Amino acid sequence: MAAQPNFSSVMTVLRERAEEILIDDAISVSADDAIGGGTRCSATACTQIAAKKLCVGHHDRWKSAGRPELDAWDPGPEPVGSKTLSLSGLPVPLKWELAYAIALTREDPDPPTMRLSSMQNFIRVLEASGITSLMGHPETAWPIMKAQRTAAGTMKLKPGLLTYAIDAVDQLHGRGGIDDEYHLDVWRVRRIRLHKRTNGTILRFTEIGRPWLRDAVKQFIKWRNETEYSITCMQRDVITLTRLSTALHLVAGPHATPSD
Repeated sequence: MAAQPNFSSVMTVLRERAEEILIDDAISVSADDAIGGGTRCSATACTQIAAKKLCVGHHDRWKSAGRPELDAWDPGPEPVGSKTLSLSGLPVPLKWELAYAIALTREDPDPPTMRLSSMQNFIRVLEASGITSLMGHPETAWPIMKAQRTAAGTMKLKPGLLTYAIDAVDQLHGRGGIDDEYHLDVWRVRRIRLHKRTNGTILRFTEIGRPWLRDAVKQFIKWRNETEYSITCMQRDVITLTRLSTALHLVAGPHATPSD
């Protein structure tokens, strides 16, 4: 097994990638960006984000020109300046981690998307959260994510930039593979069922108290996953086997063994 990158080398990569897109702690965004983008300005060849039909610069020119019909109006060159996402209020390494993830979305053919206004709100909540790193906070406890419990053993979390960033930084640390997930007692299905839309589903084994039974259930669900069993059916299996664990506790006591 390859050695995992050390903390110092990971921080170096994060800082260097962040510095590629951060200027004075802000990231310039255009309409076509997956993160921070929006509706493109209607002016010919302009890549900036429209407030309504036009970007702010072209809107001011259009007003100064007497509000002509857009089809007959020469908008001139693209205005200087663009919208930015300020990360100045975020601590390091969270600032670098988020910038790193945004940089990756610009290379990804199928990235998560978030409009500029939503992204600005997202950053404000991060600033107020007191969280300093994606790696230092349990994913299921993020204050900016609404969790919808569906049944015992499962939870749905809204996927998007946050989960994308967590996965990217985990991979940078040498973690986040399928085998890494199998060793945990809470599985993020997006990490074990690759290339499938999972709606943020989580399989939770923590309610199965006996380690020997929990390990057996995890092995069974792992086999289900590897044989392309449906996610819904795996959820049902976890629920059923968790109930079996509870029944075993009631009948045989907390120290029951397979021989019981």
